[in-house]
Amino acid sequence: MSAELNLIDPSKGLYKSSVQVKTLDKMESMIKGDPPSAEKGFSGLKSPKWPGTILPPIDEPRAAQGAELYKAICQDCHRPPVTSKEFFDFNNKKWWTTNEAGQPIVVVENIPISHVGTDPAQATDMINRTVELPSNLGIKAYAFADALKDVVENTVNFWIKEQEPPPLSDKEKANINGNMPNKIQGELAYKIRSLNGVWATPPYLHNGSVLNIEALLGAAENRPKTFYLGNREYDPVNLGYSIEPLTNGFEFDTSLRGNSNRGHEFTNDEKAYGRVGRALAPDERRALIEYLKTL
Repeated sequence: MSAELNLIDPSKGLYKSSVQVKTLDKMESMIKGDPPSAEKGFSGLKSPKWPGTILPPIDEPRAAQGAELYKAICQDCHRPPVTSKEFFDFNNKKWWTTNEAGQPIVVVENIPISHVGTDPAQATDMINRTVELPSNLGIKAYAFADALKDVVENTVNFWIKEQEPPPLSDKEKANINGNMPNKIQGELAYKIRSLNGVWATPPYLHNGSVLNIEALLGAAENRPKTFYLGNREYDPVNLGYSIEPLTNGFEFDTSLRGNSNRGHEFTNDEKAYGRVGRALAPDERRALIEYLKTL
């Protein structure tokens, strides 16, 4: 999908576009659902459930062991499952804030790369990326992220201004903007994601450099250095796709810049760069894997 956006010819209206802002707002509203609550949880788009009628069923006793490990090892960063009552602790200011309409908003934490130790190239390149803009756009920012923020805001504002009667109310305008200020965070950090449905999203880390959950939880030095992408044969034991060579497949090489598979490591070396927790025994990794299938 694409849309036309005039950033060149002032005579045609700078920021005039074919973007259907109201339609995008409807789509976003459908995805996010109603404001979350402890009683109703999230009513928007939910992650898929483990297909136990197709793949091997979840080992429930082992998953219960994994739940305790998750709470002790993973929960402080990744939060409780969004399907749990514990997640909706609106008094926890580390987990929740409110928007300008007083609605609860999840705080998605940025973890510094210096802590998690994953490949810094993506964040570094985004921070260092600059753009050259026509002076008539009235945008002074030349950092890519800041310029993009201003372009999006000006495009939405132009659309609002050009609406045919009846004009949008201030409340409608605020709703379209999520009742939130337009901000950009330019940090050497990566956002922590909820792990609901994580079993369905291999390969792992932000750059897709770790092929399955078993490899992610194990010793980092044992993670495969190269593997093939393109297979659709799912591995329900280790939670990933087959990595066998295949015709027209793509060989992922973790030695290349931006492809490092280090970081987010489980080791007993407390001084190790990118350490997020202690080393996990094989049976602990299996228990965590079974639990992740339940999310």
